[in-house]
Amino acid sequence: MRVLIGDQGDVPAARAVVDAVRVNRPDLAETAITAAAPADLAGVQQEIAQVDIVVATRFHNIICALKQAKPTISLAYAAKNDVLMRAFGLGDYCQPLGSLDVERLIEQFRLLQRSQDELVGKMQAQAAANADRLNEQFDILADTLFRSSLPAVTRSTK
Repeated sequence: MRVLIGDQGDVPAARAVVDAVRVNRPDLAETAITAAAPADLAGVQQEIAQVDIVVATRFHNIICALKQAKPTISLAYAAKNDVLMRAFGLGDYCQPLGSLDVERLIEQFRLLQRSQDELVGKMQAQAAANADRLNEQFDILADTLFRSSLPAVTRSTK
């Protein structure tokens, strides 16, 4: 298990999770649970690439997980997490962080494990569609911003 710190303010909580697991599961190897504090978004993406399932609270961690088509559970502190998760067909894998139900989280995790293969394909398709939409928006923005400043010969004919 990897505990990914999405913000320096998360360090105490991450340490508490690691310590609690080690106290409650002394039979686990020292390396069975680790905490990582990546310095940048690329580091977050690298950490997420190493896991099969993500449980996250931070919006940017959820975005990184979904972009990589990693089945994800959102423990949300804001409605935007739930909206994003629903767009990827993961609306059943959300909980409000303020009223976290651990038993439900375990149930959600197990269900996600069983559905993982089916979900990954759908998530990959949604991530690709989102990337296409974003590229279209960038094209429109670039055309709008630079159309009048480019010589007529080099303008796009889209």
